[in-house]
Amino acid sequence: MGMNAYQKLCTEFYDISKPRAPAKALRFYLHHLEGADGPVLEPMCGSGRFLIPVLELGTDIDGIDASPHMLQACRDRCRRKGLKPALYGQLLQELSLPRQYGSIFIPDGSFGLIIDRQAARESLQRLHQHLLPGGRLIVEIETPRARSKDPGRWVGSWVTRPDGATIILSCLSRYDQEEGIERAINRYELFKNGHLIE
Repeated sequence: MGMNAYQKLCTEFYDISKPRAPAKALRFYLHHLEGADGPVLEPMCGSGRFLIPVLELGTDIDGIDASPHMLQACRDRCRRKGLKPALYGQLLQELSLPRQYGSIFIPDGSFGLIIDRQAARESLQRLHQHLLPGGRLIVEIETPRARSKDPGRWVGSWVTRPDGATIILSCLSRYDQEEGIERAINRYELFKNGHLIE
């Protein structure tokens, strides 16, 4: 994931458009985390839509993410609920935490944000190093079928903030058949009372 990803407006858009984990996906992870022998880690936890409901069930869970904006959003959401998870700002390929875990899970295809093969290998090695003996790693990945249906064309959507302002997402994607990688330009714009603010 590039460091230009998941900045302020992107994080706000994400939180409004995806306020909760999909129920079916959450049930899947809760089932596989049940009876975990040791603490749980959610790398690439974002603003906490999976981490928070897992934490609310009393699970000992930590989170990491490379985006300071996403981590701050997660901290804010946790604080409003009276929760205090350990959250770390790190790239996955540089993962270095003070403890090991009985289960590590990366939901929602987030691992696919790492498109450099060496970085992906290093990330998997770091995850393995952070597993307790017999621990489980669960990684959801997207297949090429998940690629954009409109490559080469600008597409978009918008969300409305509680203050009435609108965040518009414009996306232009390209799929490289040979590499099996989709790249996209995502532009976020904040409009208030018809004026572009940010």
